Amino acid sequence: MTQVFNVYCDESCHLDHDRQKVMVLGAIWRPLEKTREIALSVRDLKEMHNLARDFEIKWPKVPPGKINF
Repeated sequence: MTQVFNVYCDESCHLDHDRQKVMVLGAIWRPLEKTREIALSVRDLKEMHNLARDFEIKWPKVPPGKINF
């Protein structure tokens, strides 16, 4: 039996655009059947910190008052 995974990945910057010397790539993978559980956990975290459900989680977008998030 083949197991299917979702892969979540992101990069830290775009070298030319951000004028940075390095770029970091990161990824995590989770079994497909965990998708809903992960989505609900992320939603609960946002609610716990009074952030909108559609808030895009990126460090530059987190306001100083929400740093504990």
